[in-house]
Amino acid sequence: MASIGPPAVSIGNGQRAAVQAAARSRELAARDREVRAHERAHQAAGGAHAGAISYDYRRGSGGRRYAVGGEVALDLSREGSPGETLAKMQQVRDAALAPTTPSAADRRIAATAAARANEARAELARGDAALVQRDRPGGAAAGGGPTGRYAEVAAMTGGELMRLGGRLDLSA
Repeated sequence: MASIGPPAVSIGNGQRAAVQAAARSRELAARDREVRAHERAHQAAGGAHAGAISYDYRRGSGGRRYAVGGEVALDLSREGSPGETLAKMQQVRDAALAPTTPSAADRRIAATAAARANEARAELARGDAALVQRDRPGGAAAGGGPTGRYAEVAAMTGGELMRLGGRLDLSA
């Protein structure tokens, strides 16, 4: 029986090793590009709440270092007010999920940020309810109507509360 197709080419051990090294270098270079893009996405979306990028490296042929893993620290600490915490946690969540393929660790950080954002929302809701209750007729404010800065805002908006970014804005 005759074989059909190109003639078989025998590769010596030295050539085989060179071909394998070149293939491994291409794999490492592709991984390096992927890791760097992933971490840059975290850092860009995290802004002031993202730390510096740190990489884990592996040496390829010729001694070149390729990034094979990395990390960007995202600040999950609470801020001074619920409104500030909410804004920060929304940005941190977005930063954790910024890469095209978030890792399991990225999803855990996003979940933590989302939980803290929900806590801040609840605090804001409790604060809004207390503010509205205080400024209702018969509420804590003597005379019943809106008082202080709230009264100024209420007057400027025809009695409507202004909501900006999910928080009550009393500085308008």
